[in-house]
Amino acid sequence: MSFDRVADVYDVTRGGGDRVARFADRLAALLPPNGIVLDIGAGTGMLTAAVTDRRGYVFGVDIAARMLALAGERLPGRLVRADAGRLPFQDDTFSAAYAVWVLHLFGNPTTVLAEAARVLIAGGRLVIMTTNRHKRHDDLSDLVDPVLERLRPDRPTRDDPVNLTRLATDAGLQLEKLDWVADEFMGNSPREEAQRMETRSTSVLWELTDDEWAQAIVPLLARLRALPDPDRPRRMRAENAVIVFAKPGHHRSRRRSAVTPP
Repeated sequence: MSFDRVADVYDVTRGGGDRVARFADRLAALLPPNGIVLDIGAGTGMLTAAVTDRRGYVFGVDIAARMLALAGERLPGRLVRADAGRLPFQDDTFSAAYAVWVLHLFGNPTTVLAEAARVLIAGGRLVIMTTNRHKRHDDLSDLVDPVLERLRPDRPTRDDPVNLTRLATDAGLQLEKLDWVADEFMGNSPREEAQRMETRSTSVLWELTDDEWAQAIVPLLARLRALPDPDRPRRMRAENAVIVFAKPGHHRSRRRSAVTPP
């Protein structure tokens, strides 16, 4: 699923730089100190650049050309446009890889996990952070979340930690740890949320038919704009799963990879 259509507004609608910095800190602490790292679904490169600042050499891969064009301003020469299910790298290339808020976008993440396992060195790590699934209940979330869940009930299961652990195990990876991390950030006001939905900046809205839009979203927009204090941002709280897998074995020296640190 390409995010080119929302590339120009992506960063500001996902919590901005402060939120990215918090997750970059968590990621950097879980990555090995040496070797190169792959960001699967790098998008605009904001997180990729933040992890690079903290940890060192990171490559990014994404399918969306416009997103990568923006990322190129942050990480020139370290980005590849490719399908995460068909990574253009040799076996045993990366000491670690990570995928943040992205696996729910794949109808079946099996091939992505298998490809991640293939390009990792023996002993390498794959770190996954799921999308925000458990938002704090407030008047805005109470309106929006049930509607979206009814429209696409299968989406939360795609990156459910139990499901991902089963698929990663099938791909030859071993579970090292699973933590839940609370994340609080300033969200949209009801008016901003309505505008964001009208511009379809959330991927779940791209899949809706005209009938679904008319029956579910149009009434929701009216209810959002009728909430008290429509211009007051609501503070959001989310629970994110942080899952760490390892590729079994011990890394052995081999011929130089096509992707190497300077």
